[in-house]
Amino acid sequence: EVPGWGAGTLFAPLEPGADPYEDATIHDLVKRVSAWLPLGLLTDSSAQIDEALEALRTAIVRVVRDEQLRDRLIGLGNDQALSEWIKEVIHERRPFWIAFIEVDHFKETNDRFGYTNADILLEKIAEQLKLAATYFSQGLAAFRAHGDEFYLAGPLAADGLTDVPGALDHVRASIGRMKVRTAKPDDTMRCTVSIGWTSEAEARGGEREVRHKLELATAAAKHEGRDRVVRFTADLAKLDLVS
Repeated sequence: EVPGWGAGTLFAPLEPGADPYEDATIHDLVKRVSAWLPLGLLTDSSAQIDEALEALRTAIVRVVRDEQLRDRLIGLGNDQALSEWIKEVIHERRPFWIAFIEVDHFKETNDRFGYTNADILLEKIAEQLKLAATYFSQGLAAFRAHGDEFYLAGPLAADGLTDVPGALDHVRASIGRMKVRTAKPDDTMRCTVSIGWTSEAEARGGEREVRHKLELATAAAKHEGRDRVVRFTADLAKLDLVS
């Protein structure tokens, strides 16, 4: 018997058809396989060992894949993850909304406080985006594509866009209220963000078109004075806001 497991089986009892490895971490799987070695269980005929090794390989692939899709500084999904999310929802014809969030005057923040402090500001913004899930009744995905460029996205509610504009304005306001301290007691970082967004109804031309419309809407928010939320409309395409 393997210590810590039920007598007569190498794995805890499961419901019929359940996967014994589904929620196991790589550490768990390695520990299980290692426990069998001194017991002489690692043989060519051990189907359970083969299953565990395959599960270990799958878990490693999953972790590596997760790292490839995650921003290393902040932990949000990265640009590749964003790209895959957009392509997937368009391909599956799932109703969705998506917003592009850009920090206003971020270069000035970098120049005044330095890159280390600016990175801390970005981390605090990411925290606000994670908390923003409470504003969206249908769920939320958050991404950091590049530098000070963030994205929020989610499914549309059955009644359409009811909570999206107000929820995005809550996000804008919560970031604007932040006060981030630096090493100097009297030096506090603050920022605002400009947000442009669109929905499934305006996003039928593929990922490239979705991103372009988001850029137009965010550029319009900046053009109108920054620190605001603007939804994409066809009229924005007529303006020379994005080269």
